[in-house]
Amino acid sequence: MCVIKEEDLLLCMDKVNSVPVPKFPVRVVMNNKTISVFTTDDYKTIINSFDLDKLKYFPKTIDDGACMGLVDTRDESKSVSLCVMENYLMKTNF
Repeated sequence: MCVIKEEDLLLCMDKVNSVPVPKFPVRVVMNNKTISVFTTDDYKTIINSFDLDKLKYFPKTIDDGACMGLVDTRDESKSVSLCVMENYLMKTNF
């Protein structure tokens, strides 16, 4: 049986020279084998996809927000940092 979970998260870019980390809303879709990141709810806008069995996950704190890093163990240059959208929106008073 295939189980699919979807969530809106924030894609966090790398911090440069103490400038606040840019964050962009993304759609994350996970099934039994992969986790994929999209810029919209259109599947043609894929940013990255990771096989779960080749994925390294680690917690991160970015701008005091609850975040996670995802890295492909076969190619460590293939990585993303994602943050929970609700936490960020509450801290920035949106």
